[in-house]
Amino acid sequence: MYNEMAKPYGVTMAVGLTLLNLDPKNGVSSTALGPMMGMESTSLSRLVNNLEDLNLIERKQNPVDKRGVHIHLTALGLEKRDLIKEHVLNFNHRVTSKLSTEDIKGYFKTIEMLENVALQIKSTLNPE
Repeated sequence: MYNEMAKPYGVTMAVGLTLLNLDPKNGVSSTALGPMMGMESTSLSRLVNNLEDLNLIERKQNPVDKRGVHIHLTALGLEKRDLIKEHVLNFNHRVTSKLSTEDIKGYFKTIEMLENVALQIKSTLNPE
């Protein structure tokens, strides 16, 4: 569904989600972006390279830790981010307008439960 909405703008859902996760003013460190999106570093690296090739993001040296990299939106990336955000919010509004308050609460309760179960399973697969 989101891929179909993103297609006219020349992006995919993964690209759109990444653009939405980037702080429009301050960017985000490359090490923080992976966990925010639930991606492994190799997949994230490919995606970031693709975004850079599309001129949607640029990498800048982390001002605090010179070894690190911050990912920032370009003017084109910010423009695409704004369009994507508008479409996502519009879609979400159309969905939530069809649901009761109880339905919405139930949805978020279910999502929270699924996240907790996933974290429990992950902790048994990768004990620290």
